[in-house]
This record gives sequence, structure tokens and C-alpha cells, in this order.
Amino acid sequence: MITHAEEKAYAMWERLKREGGVETTEEIFDIDIPPEHQCPKIDKVIKTINEVNKQANVGRHDEFEDLKDKLKSIEYDISGLDDDVEELREAIESVRKWGQQWKELAKKVIA
Repeated sequence: MITHAEEKAYAMWERLKREGGVETTEEIFDIDIPPEHQCPKIDKVIKTINEVNKQANVGRHDEFEDLKDKLKSIEYDISGLDDDVEELREAIESVRKWGQQWKELAKKVIA
């Protein structure tokens, strides 16, 4: 439940953004905009890993030709996985930088 003080603070920030012609508090303080949520990208990587694991386990007792087909399918599934993980790394670095900027601002305000 939101307190009255929290409602007042929210209204104050909304007014400051409107008067400053900006959309985010980050713009007020010249801080990077936070990156988008990464859950869908993480889910995609997990889904790929699970699919590859499933294909590998199902193929244990297959004939050689069937195994070759499954390996091609696995190879297809994991192609680009390194790019997906690299995107996540970059997003995490952005979140870290964004958090550090807010931390530095908070220290200035408190000091």
C-alpha cells in the first residue's frame, strides 16, 4: 500500500518532469536511461538450453542417422546463443552503470 508521503513524492517528481519537459527522472539528473527488462532474453537462452538438453537426452538410443539429424538440429538451436548471451552481458553492464550513477548521486545528496 502506498503511503500519503509516497504519493506526494511521486506527484512532485511527475511535476518536475513535466515542467522540465522530460520523461524520466534520469533525464533530470543527467543519468543514463535504464535498459529494458532482460527477462525475455534470459527466458530465450534458458529455452534454448532446455531444448538442446531434451534433444540430447532423447537421442541417446537413436540410430546413427537419427543422431546426425538431431546433432544438426542442436547445432541450429545453439547457433546465435553466444550472441544472445553477449547481449545479456551488455545489458547487465548497462544496469550496473545506471545503478552506479544513482549511487553516486545519492552520495552527493546525502553528503
